Amino acid sequence: MDSFREQINCMNKQGVKVSVLPDGSGYNYVGSLPPDYVRVEDDCLKKAFSQK
Repeated sequence: MDSFREQINCMNKQGVKVSVLPDGSGYNYVGSLPPDYVRVEDDCLKKAFSQK
């Protein structure tokens, strides 16, 4: 769950606003998405779940 929280925080900080589903199984986008949201989502996913 720590990596998932890190991904969500990263996305929100970069302007891709998301809210976590009540059961923690994923997230929903909130509001307007920036044009580069796919890149931001991918970058944050890699950053959060990469081997450290």
